Amino acid sequence: MKSRIITGLAAGSIFLLLCVTGGVVWIAAVQILAFMCAYEWFTAYRKHVDLPGWATVANSIVLLAGSCYPSILAFAERTERNPQLLDAALAAAPLVLCLVLLIRAAFGGSALGGLRSRWGAVGALYIGLPFTSLILLRNVGIAGEGLRYLLIVVFSIWAADTGAYFAGRALGRTPLAKRLSPAKTVEGALGGLAAAVLIGAATGAALVHRPGVGVFLGVLAGLLGPAGDLWESALKRELGIKDFGNILPGHGGVLDRLDSLIATAPFALLVLLLHR
Repeated sequence: MKSRIITGLAAGSIFLLLCVTGGVVWIAAVQILAFMCAYEWFTAYRKHVDLPGWATVANSIVLLAGSCYPSILAFAERTERNPQLLDAALAAAPLVLCLVLLIRAAFGGSALGGLRSRWGAVGALYIGLPFTSLILLRNVGIAGEGLRYLLIVVFSIWAADTGAYFAGRALGRTPLAKRLSPAKTVEGALGGLAAAVLIGAATGAALVHRPGVGVFLGVLAGLLGPAGDLWESALKRELGIKDFGNILPGHGGVLDRLDSLIATAPFALLVLLLHR
């Protein structure tokens, strides 16, 4: 627990500093995080999915190409009428498929099943596209507006994780998705949702003077964040691994730590753009 707290505080502080810095620094940070997640994905599937050598190479190339998408998008010259909305929809689309596969896994089916032989394409979509939303969300609006929205989402996700942990320990009785993550409970999930909404309202009022928007982003974080965590639990259970990586003591890998943010940020961006 001690190492988990220390690692969380250190990593969280660095992440917030990079968020606030913005610009090319933030783009580079997001791209590096995407590469790190892609590497963890590559390592896990290369070891645990038996494919011919040529298929492994092909999957690796597709995964690498897809994980470059955040920086490609950041510097591309766009001619579409509303490129941000299009990009937000593209970032969210793979997560809709992940949600469908998650529901299948929760009811006894497989997470990827036959798609495991195409793990490069799945990883390219799951990592490359959603990560772009972190750059786009940071740039929404004017005069630092996007930064404030991104911070609301991040704080709400952290609140959901913390609230779920303590509520689950104190009140947890009913399994949430026993096949995927036996330790998670309905009571913990509700506690996490309540914490996310409260922090969302507070940060929404403080940062953008719109507590209602903060509440909505908190609801997204409180619902989609745990869904993202369960999705990766389904993948790891199917592969027979505990974590995708071990670079963060007490948390696993970068992909393990960012699963909730990956699942929430694209939809938060999409809702904010549609609401403008």
